[in-house]
Formats: sequence, structure tokens, C-alpha cells
Amino acid sequence: DIIVFNYPEGDTVIRELPEKSYYNLCRQYGHQQINSKYDILYRPVDKRDNYIKRVIALPGDTVKILSGLSYVNRIHEKKPDGLQYKYSVKIPDNVEASEMFEKLDISPYDIDSNKYNSVYEFPLTSKKYHTILDSSYFKAIVRYENIDPIESKKQIFPFNKNFTWTEDNYGPLYVPFKGMTIFITPENLPLYHRIITAYEGNSVYVKNNLIYINGYVEQTYTFKMNYYFVLGDNRHNSNDSRYWGYVPEDHIIGKAKMVWLSLDKNKNFPRNIRWNRMLKRIY
Repeated sequence: DIIVFNYPEGDTVIRELPEKSYYNLCRQYGHQQINSKYDILYRPVDKRDNYIKRVIALPGDTVKILSGLSYVNRIHEKKPDGLQYKYSVKIPDNVEASEMFEKLDISPYDIDSNKYNSVYEFPLTSKKYHTILDSSYFKAIVRYENIDPIESKKQIFPFNKNFTWTEDNYGPLYVPFKGMTIFITPENLPLYHRIITAYEGNSVYVKNNLIYINGYVEQTYTFKMNYYFVLGDNRHNSNDSRYWGYVPEDHIIGKAKMVWLSLDKNKNFPRNIRWNRMLKRIY
């Protein structure tokens, strides 16, 4: 199902940089520098930005991603029609790039290019990928895959050097359910720290290799809510569970049913109205 939910990391925002992730900036530059430099605001669950993503794993499921394809309980996903990956495409000298992008309906905002050697990077669905293969638009085409966990450790949940995960090769990750009890250790705590603190209202710290929850040494933890794992269909350009973790059940607003309005941000009114996408059911 595709759901609408309140952005889990939207509890804390920077007044001067509302479009930036507070937590990403803190991971890059440190909490002290960010908190001393900017005005920090807190928002309750129902005042956060609305996100829309596809539910990949339910409470109690185990999710894993291998070479960009997700597996739930060891069964690979049924690929949605809108599934996209980023490709590097080298085009021939006699091909006009704008003509290719117009035909494929690729937004300029989705394109990275090195015009010196005629190589472009942009997302493609399976249908668009085969359109290029059947055309004269390319000399070479390669799908991007991130295999560098060192580059990803500050961006990929749980942001810990002991988890060598990337957006294309991720997990396995178990999704907690309400009433589930786990043994917690300093090694697996990064997977559940935000749940225990931000979502379920406890204090946590580690001292002498012991985990203290609300001031007491604990070896187990019982979850108070169900959690979900979500992905965007554009797998290389999506702010989803790979980057901030689980969606708590109290953040979910409902299922997304229909596209009411679709606008092309590259065009002016009325040419920016995409009539072919309006009032379409979402699958």
C-alpha cells in the first residue's frame, strides 16, 4: 500500500533552513555547532510535513535490499510500475540531449550531466529503460549501484560504522511490533535508539557497556507501538526509511488513493497541468 504519514524526522527543524534535515546537518557538523548557530523549533506529530511512500515491510517483517531490489521475509518484492533506478547514459555526438529528455518525459531537475563527455545521469522506469535500448539515443547505459558503505554511514540509517549498509544494499532489518520484547545490546541499540527515545518517550544512555533506560540498567525492551518500513518508487532519489528508519503507527494518516492534481514544475500555467495524470488511482 502507498500511505501518507507525518515525516518522522520532522519533529525538529531549523527556522532559517526549514527545507534541510536537522538530523542530517547534526550528523555532518555536530549538534553543538548547529544548535548554537541556528534557531531550533520543535513540532508535534500532526504539525510535521506530510510524506507519501510505499509500505514495503509490516510490523514483524524482515526487510533486506540487494542490488536495489527489496526482499521481505526472503521473498523479493513485486516491482511497481513506477519503480525507478538511476542510470548513467552516454549519448552519441549526433543526438540532441533535450530531444531525448522530452521524449522520455525526464525533468531537468532529475538530470546530472557531464556535457564534456556526453554522459548524463537520470532515473528511468523499466519501460523508459527499454525505450532507450530500442532507440539510437545511447552508446552505453549503466545502472547506478552504491557499494560504498563508508560514504553512506552518515546518511543511511542507523548511521553507525558497524552497519555497512547503503541505499542499494541494506539490512537485514527486523521491523518491531507492539508488545515485542528484544534483548538490547550496545551493538543493536543504534537500530532502536530513536524508537525508545523519540517515539516512545524514554531516556537512554550507555555506560561501562551497560544500557540505562530511564536511569535503570536494562537488558530487554518491549515496544509500545507497531512500526513500518517504507520506500519511494524512485529508489535513488527518495527520502525514505533507508535514511531515517521506521514509521511509527501514530504518524500514519491513511492510504493514498488518487492523484487529484499533477503539475509540471518546468512549465508555466496552464501548460504545467499534466491532464494525463490527474484523477488517476494510485497503485
